[in-house]
Amino acid sequence: MNSFRDRFQAFLELEASLELRRLGDDPDLFTHLMEADDRWFLDPAMSTFDPSSVAMLTADELAQHKTMLQPRRLFKGILHPHEAYGELASFYTSTLYEHTRYKMRFDTAMCDDQLVIVARYERCPKCLGLGSVDGQPCDFQDLTEGRCDATGWLSSPRGPDQRRLPPATCVERYEAPRERTSLALHEADSG
Repeated sequence: MNSFRDRFQAFLELEASLELRRLGDDPDLFTHLMEADDRWFLDPAMSTFDPSSVAMLTADELAQHKTMLQPRRLFKGILHPHEAYGELASFYTSTLYEHTRYKMRFDTAMCDDQLVIVARYERCPKCLGLGSVDGQPCDFQDLTEGRCDATGWLSSPRGPDQRRLPPATCVERYEAPRERTSLALHEADSG
């Protein structure tokens, strides 16, 4: 799991540095983003790198964004055996700007000795990652974001079926989130 974690941490650092370049209105940003997409994502359509312009932000908003920006917090990693990839490591993180709770899950695998992100998921806004609401399986659906299907995470059309992953072979907890629901997810041996 250490090899996965160390390489994923390098991705998180790169992602934050690219976001800082975006906030600085770097003229070469698009080239850097394309290179990063090709290197880190099995499918660049899953990219978390933001190419949008900061021209609409006021100077105060831009300064606030720069102050709040930090690499995503890495909360937990779970390793699963996987028939196509050998091993699949899922990492649970915050966002770049809000660091108190679980927000994203990245499924990663080793391809040609490089860590590649094979899927990414956002925490379900209805069940908050728990998979159920008032004791009933979560049925949240959004045409652009995906479906929860009682997993707690909005589906990634290109990713492994979350409901069919074999039991974890390793669970590592890193930094603990501060938000109550995220803390319950953090203590669980699943996602």
